[in-house]
Amino acid sequence: MIKNLILDNGNVLVKWDPNEIANLTFPEDKETAKIYKEKVLEAKNWYFIDSGKYTIEEVAKIFANQVDEKYREKILYAIRNFNKIIPILYKENEWVNEAKNKSFNIYILSNTNEKFVDMLKRFPCKDSISGYLTSYDSKLMKPDINIYKLLCKKYNLKPEECMFIDDIKINVDASLQAGYGKGLVYDGNITKLYDILK
Repeated sequence: MIKNLILDNGNVLVKWDPNEIANLTFPEDKETAKIYKEKVLEAKNWYFIDSGKYTIEEVAKIFANQVDEKYREKILYAIRNFNKIIPILYKENEWVNEAKNKSFNIYILSNTNEKFVDMLKRFPCKDSISGYLTSYDSKLMKPDINIYKLLCKKYNLKPEECMFIDDIKINVDASLQAGYGKGLVYDGNITKLYDILK
């Protein structure tokens, strides 16, 4: 029996869309938005910000030094304020509250940065979250099966009573390898989330 719903953050509770994030960050400056999107948000080393090896400030300076000087202060601003700007998925947050009302325990397991707590404060479902584990805190990143096991250990959960929901299949597959009872690759079809509550 599934008692615990373990949720990814990006594209489950918040919208990870580099183009939208860049335009929200610089709504009146399309040139800088384009630089931010291409040189930072879509960069192969964006994972630095979630790895736990660097602080946001360190990552901000790494990226700022890779762009033309005229963009540096703006890129620093963008990375420092990323968690305040990324769009919330409100319907999914509402679903979390409904899941909590149906006696599910809700946890977040995410590859995310040191400022995740600031992001969490913006969530309409924040009071329904029983706990969380991030890649920054654990120094582990999905799909390493040890991060799934560590969440269970941290909150004394039985893996077979957990269902993991993520927008990336390899991460869901890893949760099943870690012993989780069920998994769902979330594609934005919220009906699939409500089906869990039936």
